[in-house]
Amino acid sequence: MNKGLKIAISIATIGVIGTASYFIYKAIKDKRDESNTPPPPPTPPPSSQGSGNDNSTEKTPFTNKVQGDLFRVWLNRYYPKYSNEIDLDVTGENDNTTIRKAFGKYGELYKSANKNWAKAKGNAIPSVLLSTWQNYPSKGLITNNAEGNVVLITSLLGSINKQDVYAYYYGSGKVNFTKGGKRILNQVKWWQSGKYIQVGTKQFNGSNYYDTAYNVFQVLEKGFDEKQPIGGVNPTYAFSGNLAGDLDAPSRRGLGLDTNIID
Repeated sequence: MNKGLKIAISIATIGVIGTASYFIYKAIKDKRDESNTPPPPPTPPPSSQGSGNDNSTEKTPFTNKVQGDLFRVWLNRYYPKYSNEIDLDVTGENDNTTIRKAFGKYGELYKSANKNWAKAKGNAIPSVLLSTWQNYPSKGLITNNAEGNVVLITSLLGSINKQDVYAYYYGSGKVNFTKGGKRILNQVKWWQSGKYIQVGTKQFNGSNYYDTAYNVFQVLEKGFDEKQPIGGVNPTYAFSGNLAGDLDAPSRRGLGLDTNIID
């Protein structure tokens, strides 16, 4: 075997091993992502003003930028007047004079509203989520789940069989719909600030992320009554409540029922 052929075989072997390694890594990552659970829908805080000290100079407890920005988003969402008064933007430093003042006044309320705030991780809220939310901030909230991953959750879309339905947008381009806290759709993607959602072969559109999700909800509501699929996707998967076990069930393996996406 000549030297050139040996080199070519070696390069090809490295390529095959590298490709296989990537797919093994991706499978492990997807499996890990699937075991993550979506956070509960955010509970609006009391309409009363925060009772803390808005002259606080104590350092904030945030250990990364995402934690600080999620607090900023929460405050701008629920207390826009105060946020404007102190000029607190939705992104910025996680510890400076302005955010110390805001956290001193509203920090305890925020921590009670987002029990997992300290688990939020990352260097920034995905820009696609932030810009999407800013197009209609009153109809959703960017928050994090127990694993620390960031998600944009819509306000209540409606109820089916007396169970509340919400949409969860992820920075990866996937969106989940939950009913009573359990996922009810797969093969769902979104793009262009949530103005488009693709469920299987069926495309929905709206003027913003909430309106588009609501259009999906209306079809879901009708589909549950008539047992009709949406774009070839059946929205009536029955879960036992043990999500990890459900995803590992032989009848569901390979369906890609990820409940969270790490970006």
